[in-house]
Amino acid sequence: MNKMKLKAIFLSIAGAFVPCMILNGLFHIKLAGEYFDRSFRRFGETIYPMAKSDPGRIAVVELIWISALFYLLTLNRQDKLDWKTAAIGGMWMNAATSGTWNLVNGSLFSVFPSQIILPDMAWHILVIGPVAGICLAFIFNHFGASKQVTA
Repeated sequence: MNKMKLKAIFLSIAGAFVPCMILNGLFHIKLAGEYFDRSFRRFGETIYPMAKSDPGRIAVVELIWISALFYLLTLNRQDKLDWKTAAIGGMWMNAATSGTWNLVNGSLFSVFPSQIILPDMAWHILVIGPVAGICLAFIFNHFGASKQVTA
């Protein structure tokens, strides 16, 4: 793997990671934080308020799914990524990740607040997924795609 390829991988993943972390922080803490905190009160002291979530662990989750999305979008690809395909790929990846988190937790914990499932999944599927996919496509096309794209 050459330096240009490593640079494209790093910049693409970092370029999608940063806006997704910022947007998720704004949504889960500022915009919907009180709603989530009220919804999770049934867990009592066993759950942290949204504002006290561990950003390191959240960052690891973000890096995992964004890296997986990058891998799937660029697997065996030399040409440019279509931003629409990348956005839809991000939506599907977030449907899988947020759906897994919400639905498994809902099936495991009797006090898991079902009222957070739809808004959380909608946020991740309709906002975070497309943002990540478009960022990955834009950066990959600039740094990683072959400059000799055929029609």
